[in-house]
Amino acid sequence: MNVVALSLVAVVLTSVTLQPPTPSPRDIGEQNQREGARTVAHAADPSESRGDRIIANVPPSPQTEASSKGNGTKRKDAASKYERRNFVVNVLLLIVFVLQLVAFGVQAYYMRGALNAAEDGVIEARNALEASERHASAERESAERSAVAANEATARALVISDRNAQAAEANAQAAQTAARSAADSVRLADIGVRAQLLANDAQLDASRIALAALSQSANQAQTSAEIALNNLVTMRTSARAWLLVQPAPLFGRWNDAETFVQGGESGIKPTLTYSVLNGGQCPAWIVRQRFGVSVVTEPPGEPDYTDCADAPPRPVAPGARQEYSVERFIDARARLAVERAQSVIMVYGLIEYRDALQTKGDPMRESAFCWIYRNPIIQLASDTGIPGEAIYWRIESGPESYISNT
Repeated sequence: MNVVALSLVAVVLTSVTLQPPTPSPRDIGEQNQREGARTVAHAADPSESRGDRIIANVPPSPQTEASSKGNGTKRKDAASKYERRNFVVNVLLLIVFVLQLVAFGVQAYYMRGALNAAEDGVIEARNALEASERHASAERESAERSAVAANEATARALVISDRNAQAAEANAQAAQTAARSAADSVRLADIGVRAQLLANDAQLDASRIALAALSQSANQAQTSAEIALNNLVTMRTSARAWLLVQPAPLFGRWNDAETFVQGGESGIKPTLTYSVLNGGQCPAWIVRQRFGVSVVTEPPGEPDYTDCADAPPRPVAPGARQEYSVERFIDARARLAVERAQSVIMVYGLIEYRDALQTKGDPMRESAFCWIYRNPIIQLASDTGIPGEAIYWRIESGPESYISNT
């Protein structure tokens, strides 16, 4: 901005100094005198037109002489002003020259700075170009290494594909259906290997086909294993021990209240019997068995074996049956409720056992059971007419939550 301002000032001053100078009053007066004398001479002698020259000396009048003196003074003042103006103009020209030199110096300075900046930019561009070349060289080297790694991976993939093809051929010899699938896989794998030499995409497709064939073979093997496992489970299920609990009729004398007294209340003690049958093909070892009897209006939702009686552990051979009997005290009120069909007798229990097919870590087998005795038919005593023994009970299966076999 400073250089532009100095340049504008120099141009303005140069244009001012180059304008033509204004004529001074002295020059104007002398020119007027010459023209006036020339006019008087022509008026005094018209013969001048014929070539004859006549010199006339005309004395000035007092007014003319006073006017000439005044004009001389004015001419001197005008000449002095003209000389001062010329001096000022010369000084201004000198200042303009100096300003131009300064402007040129400033322009040279800034041009030198711009040139240096341009040189720095050239150096930076050269450095950037060298860095780009180095980066391109590094990328080329990386690409070459990647290509070598890709070739090695391709070679490994070819080896793997060959091995997969051999495995497919071996599986093909096992069965006719598997042989056809393996043969197709080998052919596809062989096509993929050859295509790999031409393009990576073809090798990838062939590898996918080979993997699909191997997956199919694996699925077939898994299916065979599942079938074998199911057969084994079926064999173990059919050969294992199965403990089944079966109810027996409930007998007891309902008129023996005076004979049995418990807790200050009279009642009866019916004999409750049940049998345990091993319906499997393997011996069973009863680890724990619990047996409970309750007089209830309706069975609870879930079984509670806390107050059940425990029986000692014992073995049960395949097809063998073992019988158990338990007595339970029933007071007079409960007995009356059962006879009136207002309550039922619930017999339930849980047997925990093992068999010879189980290993150490296998869970214990369980057999849970439950029966409901209701609506007894009472036989009357022939001599007194008092109800005697119950000769028939309607036996029903208990709730599903009480019955299980594992």
